[in-house]
Amino acid sequence: TLGGIEAFCKHAGGFEAKRCGEITGSWGHAGPDALGIRVSKKAVLLGVGVLPTVTNPATTSWTVEVRDAKGSSLSITTQTPGHHEGPKIILLSHPVVMESETEYHVMTKNDNGADTKHCQSCLTSISSGNFTLDFFKSTHDENGTRPSSGQIPSLLLLPI
Repeated sequence: TLGGIEAFCKHAGGFEAKRCGEITGSWGHAGPDALGIRVSKKAVLLGVGVLPTVTNPATTSWTVEVRDAKGSSLSITTQTPGHHEGPKIILLSHPVVMESETEYHVMTKNDNGADTKHCQSCLTSISSGNFTLDFFKSTHDENGTRPSSGQIPSLLLLPI
């Protein structure tokens, strides 16, 4: 379960990297949102946060994909997280081991096409101890997500 994975992650030194400064109104959904990420040391990406849709959040299906710098798919997960008011972590069916200083792209797609809430005033870098996570504009984004705003509120990470 998500609670068990989060507890293990925190016990092992992992954390949920929350990048949202503010969660607000409606964001149209014209295609996949993507965010580029880079870590300062090796880490395992366990999950990706999504925001609730404005209508029917309980029945919205999400596809989350992680790609490497060349565009090769490393993990694809489809899940319906159920009703949620705030950010919800989608656990990856295949966690991704990320090498340090290597580019990765995290993509989310609301399969129902409904408008969602979105993040503003986001952090462009998050540090925890000697670990740093940097965000950059992804070439795979088709819906306006960028380091300072968008629809990917958080990542569940375990530095190794």
